[in-house]
Amino acid sequence: MRRESELIRTFSFPERATSRVAYPLIYEITEFLKSATTMSSPVGPTPANVVCPNCRQQVTTRTEPKATNKTHLIALLMCCCFCWICAPFLYCTDCARNTDHYCPSCQTFIGSYER
Repeated sequence: MRRESELIRTFSFPERATSRVAYPLIYEITEFLKSATTMSSPVGPTPANVVCPNCRQQVTTRTEPKATNKTHLIALLMCCCFCWICAPFLYCTDCARNTDHYCPSCQTFIGSYER
């Protein structure tokens, strides 16, 4: 049986390799998390004026309505209740769809408005 110290020595990286490889990777991950969680103002169902966390410009967001599982479930229930004629209208209107906001200059995801 090997001792714990021998196992640790076997699986540890050399100090110089970790300082060159691990620290830039950690820095990139923390910068990504900062940009993903930072939002200058909350977004709504209409385009909003925000500062993009990626390109740092003041922009009016580009919006895209997206159907969710809730939208599909409501449509399925409408079909089961013999309202199948009205079910496609859920996909044509914004009343049952979430709105995703994107930066128009760098195409970065800004946020989502959930209904």
